[in-house]
Amino acid sequence: MLECESSGQERARRSNQSVCCFCYTPTRVALIMPKQIDPFWEGYITALFDANYSYSAIIEACKKRNFMVSKCGISSVLNKKGKGRLGLITKGKKRANPRPATTRTPDVIRKLKVLISGGNPATQSVIANRLGISLKTVNTIINKDLNMEKRHKSKVHKLLPRHIAEYRTDSRKL
Repeated sequence: MLECESSGQERARRSNQSVCCFCYTPTRVALIMPKQIDPFWEGYITALFDANYSYSAIIEACKKRNFMVSKCGISSVLNKKGKGRLGLITKGKKRANPRPATTRTPDVIRKLKVLISGGNPATQSVIANRLGISLKTVNTIINKDLNMEKRHKSKVHKLLPRHIAEYRTDSRKL
């Protein structure tokens, strides 16, 4: 009996589950996401930290005002972690990386347009190799920048003049 109880507790400890207090069988526990801290409390925590309060002193000061916060919560407020922290993300669309595009330049777009405007354009992978850009960038330029339609180009054998001569001499005469 003792061995069974300890093994059930050990299994539950290893699998992030709790144990039933009667039979020591593992039970699932729903993980609760942390609440988003109100901007008032963010300002309060920041002000206390600016006044050289330690994390423990900040926790005690918040507890006196009936607000529970952990050291991790204080750290995330002070390091501005999380979306919308102090209004860091503006309304509307914002680019994830404000760095300017280096491969989708007007010069590359112009070169790609010349390559695909002919009667028998090269494949996207060949174009990517010629321009020194990725296949995804070629696809993006064709779709978004040039607003062109892509068509499937099937692979066929390339017939050289040597093959034509061999075909004429080696074919069976009827």
